[in-house]
Amino acid sequence: YLQKRETSNMTSDAPYEQIGWGPHHLRFKNFDQRTIEASEALLTSNPWVGHKQQKAQGWAATVAAVYDMDAPQVRIRPEVSGLGCYLPRMHQIAMPKMSVTTLFHEFRHAMQVTQKCTMVRARYGDTQHEEDARAWSLSLFYTLSPGRFGQMVRAGKILYVPADTEFPGLD
Repeated sequence: YLQKRETSNMTSDAPYEQIGWGPHHLRFKNFDQRTIEASEALLTSNPWVGHKQQKAQGWAATVAAVYDMDAPQVRIRPEVSGLGCYLPRMHQIAMPKMSVTTLFHEFRHAMQVTQKCTMVRARYGDTQHEEDARAWSLSLFYTLSPGRFGQMVRAGKILYVPADTEFPGLD
C-alpha cells in the first residue's frame, strides 16, 4: 500500500501528493506567495509580445531571489531546437519562443541543480527531474489561472494533461 510522508520536513513548494501520482497540475499546492505574485505579474505583462526576453528574465530574477539562488539567464532564440532546455553549465534557459509553461519548467530544472528540492516520484519511464519539472510548472500555471489553463488544455497547448480533463467549477 502507499503511504504519505510527513510534511514537517517539506519545502514550501512540497508536492500535493508525496507519492507523485495524480494530474501534473495538482501535484504542487504550496507555492511561496512571492512566486505567485511574480508569476501573476508576468502573465499580466502579456509576455508573448514586446520585450519577451526581458519579461522572462525579470520573472526569473525575482523568483530566483525567493529561492535564494542565482537567476539563470533566459535566452529566447528561434534557432533553439524543441520546446526549450536548461543548460546547467551555462546556468541558462533557452527557448525558441516565449512560453510561460516552458519558462516555469526550465526554471524548475535550474532549481533542481542549484537547490535541494523535494521532487515528485517519476513514472512512465521518465526521469524524476522531468516528472518533477512538469508537475511544478503545470501546477504553478494552474494555480495562477485555472480558467486559462483549462482553455489551453482543451486547445491542445498543454502537454501531459489530457484534453478531456475535467475542471470542476470551471466547466
